[in-house]
Amino acid sequence: MRSDVKNIFCTFTFGDGIGGHYFSMEAILAASFFEDTNIIELGYNQSPILRKLKQYHFIKYSLLLHIQAINNLKKNLSSHKSVNIFCFDIFSYILLNSACRTLNNNIKLTLVKCGGPNPTLYYPPIENLVCFSEENYNYFINKENSNKKCISLIPNRVVKKSITSNQKFDNDISNMQGLKILCIARIGTEYKKKIELAYALKEKLTNVNCTLVIIGSIVQFEVFEDLKSILKEDVTWLTSSRYTENAVQYINLFDIVIGTGRGAVESLLLNKNTYIPINNSNSLTLVDEENLAELAKGNFSGRTIMSNFDIADEIALTKIPSKTLLLMVEDMFSIENSNVKYHGHISNCKQYASFGKISRIKNTIYFVYSVFREKNTFFSRLIYPTLKTINSYIKTK
Repeated sequence: MRSDVKNIFCTFTFGDGIGGHYFSMEAILAASFFEDTNIIELGYNQSPILRKLKQYHFIKYSLLLHIQAINNLKKNLSSHKSVNIFCFDIFSYILLNSACRTLNNNIKLTLVKCGGPNPTLYYPPIENLVCFSEENYNYFINKENSNKKCISLIPNRVVKKSITSNQKFDNDISNMQGLKILCIARIGTEYKKKIELAYALKEKLTNVNCTLVIIGSIVQFEVFEDLKSILKEDVTWLTSSRYTENAVQYINLFDIVIGTGRGAVESLLLNKNTYIPINNSNSLTLVDEENLAELAKGNFSGRTIMSNFDIADEIALTKIPSKTLLLMVEDMFSIENSNVKYHGHISNCKQYASFGKISRIKNTIYFVYSVFREKNTFFSRLIYPTLKTINSYIKTK
């Protein structure tokens, strides 16, 4: 027998299942609006963050298991008269759109853009979209025919009570001497510069005894080896799952945090001096009440270009973040303020419409290309960087 209305969260996992959007999914589920929501994770691996949640379902995926995965999705969706689906990446979105084509129930399908740069290579057609960052929201709202789509800006994705109550004690970290600096970053090409800037900050503090700790899973081992050879031995690397599965639990043990995206928000909510990289500086900049809105537009990503900023070597070591800043962050990102926004989004959502034939072909090509990029070593190390370079060259012409 079909139930009336069901909310379903979906994601696709290639790697270890650890990252900002997994924690955001977990946090959004804490909103009363999403009580009794089902979670479907597709992919090669299970996320350690999601698999512990109630009403979690994992669907194993590979190109050989494609039809089986689609049929599994249909089975999950067909038992409800109405379904509100939120896909937290484009891969689950493409698969869900395919699965919904032959279903006759009332479906509203939303893609959630969890930060990151604006699309450059390809992005599937969307009717309903939630953006975490103003940078992404402005990009999509200014595209042709955006007035015919449901596009919402909802940055709320952090539960302060949960963050503060889950702080952990760690002997190894607590016994470190002097000022403690934390940099949370996956260790790979994407965040290599961020780690280097964190080390540069430590080196500038010549008159202060300080320790730099990097918490992050190793995404590219060659980058890890390169960083260890460049940076001196006085950096502590914490790469085990004990630390990486929920690095936010250790923030309270540090004096300064270098964060991006969700990590910056969590640090600010714990009232820590929080520094982030910006596009037009080779130094980190301190987040304060004057630049919060501007930095939040780009999701604290390092893509923001600022006209005025405080460089990290002018740091006031004893400075405590203002109460005004804390209240601004709570208002902007707290999940408690999201119920009305999500209710409004679903009320305005367009009914599911299948991709056209051309879009389905493009989606299939992009999806297969992405699988090879993520799971094939030869493709990811040689062909993908070549295609990326060619694409960048074409865009400059």
